[in-house]
Amino acid sequence: MTHTSTPSLPRAAVTLLELLVVVLIISILATIATGVYTGEAERARIAATQDLIHQLEVAITRYEADLGQFPPSGSGDVDGSLINLRDGSGFLQLALVHSMAGSVYNAPPQWRGPYINVKSINLDPTATVAGEFDILDAWGSPLVYVTSDFYESRGPSFTGGTVMFSSTRPDGANPDLPAPNPFVERGETYYNSSTYQIYSPGPNGKTLGVTSEGQFAGTEADDINNFGY
Repeated sequence: MTHTSTPSLPRAAVTLLELLVVVLIISILATIATGVYTGEAERARIAATQDLIHQLEVAITRYEADLGQFPPSGSGDVDGSLINLRDGSGFLQLALVHSMAGSVYNAPPQWRGPYINVKSINLDPTATVAGEFDILDAWGSPLVYVTSDFYESRGPSFTGGTVMFSSTRPDGANPDLPAPNPFVERGETYYNSSTYQIYSPGPNGKTLGVTSEGQFAGTEADDINNFGY
């Protein structure tokens, strides 16, 4: 019996140019995927911080209804009085979760909290004293909480309380906040002039500082706040 052999076809080789094209395509797809993920992750952090501020507003409303006053501004030590006041939200966290007495078991009868559940991951891990556990935003920066009582009569290191734009908007400010603000002409100087402000410095972790017009903390374009106008 005669066997005829079929000639084998030459094996196709991958050229260096083809390999480079494949690597380039994979790199482009990876870059696109990374950009999409990064953008979605950032939007998720923004949404989470906005939701946290909204939850705090609800909790503050309940606290004020029960005790007839807002939680104290800022952060610091508690020893029967509020001392070493600084920017932050440590007293807000203490008042809403534990009461200003420092414990739910020592709280006054009007206090019917806890008014909100703040997870430990959202608290300043470096704090050791009640009143200094700042509530953190999604980027790990402390939220700043300021009641209207402290907009003008604040301590030397306490810079909360945002002055409305009275003439032109400072560089880097949120374009959605009008300048000049229409309520300045009616005598109002601060956003939320009779209640309180809560703001996050946003993705870049910083906010506008002191300018020639005054203090504009919380109004930078990427800041997240509860400002109304």
